[in-house]
Amino acid sequence: MNQRIRNTVNALKLKYDTSDPFELIDCLDIEYFNTPLGSRLGCYYMLQRSKCIFLNVDLENQYMRRIVGAHELGHAILHPKLNCYFIKNYTLYSKDSHEIEANKFASELLLSDDIFKNYEGYTIEQIAAFENVIPELIKLKI
Repeated sequence: MNQRIRNTVNALKLKYDTSDPFELIDCLDIEYFNTPLGSRLGCYYMLQRSKCIFLNVDLENQYMRRIVGAHELGHAILHPKLNCYFIKNYTLYSKDSHEIEANKFASELLLSDDIFKNYEGYTIEQIAAFENVIPELIKLKI
């Protein structure tokens, strides 16, 4: 699973010369909406053969938007025919294989392969703070 996701992400980065999830969403003609979603951070739907990503308009900051956008893009790429919800809390922890794969996709997209060389001796929490991601994404990159 991990190598397949890494290869998929690397191919996207190479083809579109970006690791920005919103640039990739645009390049891939995925529809993107900011809308009130209550307690949900985001979700992915396939609506009438169109891939659609919805992000909660109330997300607290641009970094969280980037993380949720990358996660939902993972669903659009890895699980295009499933209608997936991003889990409600910030832990990104789920035992559901589709959620784990989307989390891994986000980790691979947002974090460079040599991240640990750049932060030797730092804790996961410190690396996450420097990279503006949540610690769970750092853990998935390990």
